[in-house]
Formats: sequence, C-alpha cells, structure tokens
Amino acid sequence: MGRSESLDDPAYAPPNQAHRNRSRFLACRQGKRELESYVQELRTLIAVMVIDPIPGTVTVTVFMEGLRVGVARTEVFRVNPPSFEETFGVVWNAETNFKAARPALITTRLMGLFPWTVVKCWMKKLSFKLRSSKLCADVISARAQAI
Repeated sequence: MGRSESLDDPAYAPPNQAHRNRSRFLACRQGKRELESYVQELRTLIAVMVIDPIPGTVTVTVFMEGLRVGVARTEVFRVNPPSFEETFGVVWNAETNFKAARPALITTRLMGLFPWTVVKCWMKKLSFKLRSSKLCADVISARAQAI
C-alpha cells in the first residue's frame, strides 16, 4: 500500500468532513460564475459524497435553487426534469439558445439612435463638455449619420 492510497482512506479525513461537504453542497449557488464552473463544483461535491450520497431529487432541487435568475432558471422550473444530468441538459440548452439569440438583439439596438448614456460616454472620451441642448442634438444627428 503506497502513501497516496493510505491518505485517501476516510480514517485520515478531517473530522466532520462528510458534514462539511454536505453543507457546502446544500449552500452552493451559481452567483456570478459561469454555468460550467457551477456544475463542475456540484459534480465534485456529489463525487466526494459517494459513501453517503444525497438523494437525486435533493440534488436536482439544490441545483435548480442555486441557479441565478434568468432564462435557464425559468426553463428548468418549467420543465422540471427528474435527474441531475437531465436538469443540466435543459439548463445548458436554454443558456446556449439565449446566448445565440443575443447578438441579433444587440445589432438591432445599435442600428437605431444611440441612447443618451452612449452619447455621454462618447463625448467624455473626446473630452467635450455638454454646453447646450443644441450641441447634444448636433452630436446625436452626426453620430446617427455616421452609421
């Protein structure tokens, strides 16, 4: 028996390690992370708890509750899949479809007149100061003609 095999033995794990892993799993949230890293952390925690696993329905519920509010969360609550992998598939499809549709929304928005915040930032970059509404109107019309 080698040194690495003996360290993997549960007898060498810190006290309450199973409780720590379980509580980390139950408290896991997506937050600002990408979906892939959130799912990877959940899969790692599920793999660590292989000796005393959490039921599949609880796993799916924790995954669904941990998702940030958005299209993927709405879709997974609408479909309500039975297993973790099916839930991940639904979320992945919703995220991918939403990201694929976004560039069209952005380009159609930029084809019209610029919003005031964009004009303001553009003028700050060029070190202009707003002096009158006529200047603002000239800048907006010049920028709209440039497009």
